Amino acid sequence: MSQRPTLILPSAPDGAALFKDINGAVAPFSPDVHIGQLIDIVLPGQMVRIYVHALPKMREREKQAAARFTIEDRTGAALDEQHIVIGSGADSRLAVIDAAALRKTIAGLEAQSLQIADIYADFDWIAPQEQPLVFEDRIIFTGAEGYTIDPNWAEDDLASVVPATWDALSFNSAALSLRQGAFSRRSGLNLPFAALSKIAALLAIASVSWLSLKWAQTSAVRAQADDLKTQTASLYAQATGQAAPANPALAVTRAVKNGPVAGSNFIPLLASLNAALNQTDNIAVQTMNFDKNKSQLNLRLIYPSFESAGELEAAARRSGGVFRAGGVREQNGILIGDATFEIGGPS
Repeated sequence: MSQRPTLILPSAPDGAALFKDINGAVAPFSPDVHIGQLIDIVLPGQMVRIYVHALPKMREREKQAAARFTIEDRTGAALDEQHIVIGSGADSRLAVIDAAALRKTIAGLEAQSLQIADIYADFDWIAPQEQPLVFEDRIIFTGAEGYTIDPNWAEDDLASVVPATWDALSFNSAALSLRQGAFSRRSGLNLPFAALSKIAALLAIASVSWLSLKWAQTSAVRAQADDLKTQTASLYAQATGQAAPANPALAVTRAVKNGPVAGSNFIPLLASLNAALNQTDNIAVQTMNFDKNKSQLNLRLIYPSFESAGELEAAARRSGGVFRAGGVREQNGILIGDATFEIGGPS
């Protein structure tokens, strides 16, 4: 059971939302009764798709870019219009939902003074079941790569399945929340005046230290922004073969919509690279670009030791790939090396 009460949104436009309390009881949703409560949201699964991925270890920003490549051939909508969430830890899945639809849903609920914690697809929120769950407005197939369909899409043999009820279902603790990234919950403080006064006093005491750090922090932010701008300009050049304009981010978005940056070779390349990385210890991808003309990945890797490049080269051969390492150098206390990866090595 979820630790929070849960609002189950209807699949049909004219359907009624249900409110499942922490004790498992289900009742029609009433905004007046539940105003101000912190609740989870269960979306109709028709809005969400979840896929298993084979992304290697890399920084979050790079992983998001790679995730978009992996689902490029699976979705029929422009990728810049999709919200993508990547599972953490051992969860090798990613979820995709139309960003505008999710934004509209959140705005509508917050307008009713609800506080939204996590957001799930119905097929992922429900603990896995052996049989499909037949409801009046949807049929749910649970599991790691579950899905939900409209009742009129059901096969004939599902007509005899006993209708399910929401109160008999329990929460899947491994469910993937969509409330991440650009849709992360806004945090807020609700402290009494006395507590705020104490915080203000502590801030005053710490002001000298803060001022001494201000310049360093500003420099770091500027450096990060410059790095992001440089990488965006590089992606534009990859997509179009032309020098980046003044606003490369906008141009990249348009280029990707009009013509995919990565072709079908990207996914097997990524899978082979991930298989090789899984045979080594503590090698992480810092940056990754796809060269569609050469069908290769251009990588910058973080190594635990100078010998790690050789270990990854051998692992790549076993995984059917060709890993070509450049020089390994020390930078800010870590070992960095550029490399390329492609398919075609001997097994």
